[in-house]
Amino acid sequence: MLRAPIAGVVTKLNAPIGATADVSQSIVEVADLSALDILFNVSPSDAARIAPGASVTLSAGESAKGEPLGVGHISDVGGAVDSATRSVSVRAQAPPGARPLRVGETIFGQIATAVHPRAIVVPVTALVPEGDEFKVFVVVAGNIARERKVTVGRRNESQAEITSGLAAGERVVTEGAYGLEDSVKVQPAKG
Repeated sequence: MLRAPIAGVVTKLNAPIGATADVSQSIVEVADLSALDILFNVSPSDAARIAPGASVTLSAGESAKGEPLGVGHISDVGGAVDSATRSVSVRAQAPPGARPLRVGETIFGQIATAVHPRAIVVPVTALVPEGDEFKVFVVVAGNIARERKVTVGRRNESQAEITSGLAAGERVVTEGAYGLEDSVKVQPAKG
């Protein structure tokens, strides 16, 4: 008879019923669902800017548009880079009011690694790749779109920080920019 040291859910059975047990091998793995952590893999440069206690906005699913779980907190930032994934493990805890997590569930997290109060930000859809660089189309007088090279700083799935090439208040083409040509007249979206 086996007795688990904690109450929980069996997540893995390593031996068939009735088989001889080897003392050096685990037979059953049990998880305490109330004590699950969330594990993220982040780039080493991002990991250097994350500290225990930092807030992380959590959602279940493959993107920030999944099921909202609330704001959790970073409990640990790994001290080594995984040689296979070239990433650093960051451990987080879900907020107390979040629904119970499931073992192996995919969680998406957004962690603010820097704050730039007067940053120029454009939708990612405004960026047009040009080799290893980017350009945007700035709308000038007469609704003419002029291409302009920009330097992109931090970005997420929907927005990108522009560190050079744009001034605050300039209008850019946000839909249909890819494939647009310089000096073409554009029509402002109705909205």
